[in-house]
Order: sequence, then structure tokens, then C-alpha cells
Amino acid sequence: MMEFKLNLMCGKITYCPEITIFISHSLKSSFEPKELLIMNYKTVTRGLTALLLIVLVSSFSYEAPAKKFSPVGTWEYSVPYVPEGYQEGNMIIAENGKEYSVTMAVNEYSSVEAEKVVYNKKEIKFVVWVEGQEIAFAGTFDKDKYSGTVSYSEGDFDMTAHRKKR
Repeated sequence: MMEFKLNLMCGKITYCPEITIFISHSLKSSFEPKELLIMNYKTVTRGLTALLLIVLVSSFSYEAPAKKFSPVGTWEYSVPYVPEGYQEGNMIIAENGKEYSVTMAVNEYSSVEAEKVVYNKKEIKFVVWVEGQEIAFAGTFDKDKYSGTVSYSEGDFDMTAHRKKR
């Protein structure tokens, strides 16, 4: 076998020790320098296209889908300016199938089950009955924080809460 280099400038095959293309005596007559150039161009183009696609595809970072928010848990609430004994407590939210239930626990001995609980897209509404009065709650969740209002015969009051760590 003889070692030759394709001279791209003048279209001739010349001897060069740095880069070599091996051409056997039987192939010498079947390939012209122009055909070798076209074959190399196609090969290089295909290779660069494949490399570009690989780089392009690998540059997209995969992020896991955002975890759906769930209000389920115990929330420590605070409602200033309401009668003493009702200003702080726990709002306990549970999921029963597709419905939610809420228990308002003012202390460890007193709790009230909520009625008409509606949860939709981080907003919750419900009512509880305390001492014969209907008290309406409405608010919005933002990660581990809650803000809303408490409404009853004495007026509307701001309510805030944060999720208790487990």
C-alpha cells in the first residue's frame, strides 16, 4: 500500500507524511480526487449535523413537573382582634377522596368541624358554627402560608396561618 494525501487546493493526490489516505492499486482508477472530496464533504457534513443535534438535544435540561399543591396538613392560625380564646389555634385540613374536610381546633379540648368546604386552585372557603353564630372563612394558600378573612356578626377580620412542620 502507498500513503497519499488529498491536496484540496489543486485537486491532486500527493504524498504527505502528516495526514494520509490509504488507496490500494485496484481503487486508484475507480476514484477521482473530486469524488474523494465529495465523499469527504458528505461524511463531514453528516458528522457535524449529528454532533449539532446531539449538542442541541443535550442542552435542554429536564425539570421534573411541578408538584401539585395540597393544603392537607395542620396550619397554625392567628386572627387578631377577635374575642379572647379564638385568636389562635390549628386549622386541620384532610382530604377524603375528592373532597376536603376542615377542623378548627382552638385548643386541645375544643374543636369544630367545618361545613360547606370548597377547595379550588389554592383557595378554600368554609363555615363553622361557634356559640350559635355562623363564621365564614375564605382564603388563599401560597406554598406554606395562608392568608384570608374571617367574617361573622362583629365584622371581617384578617387571618394568617403557616403550615406546621411534621
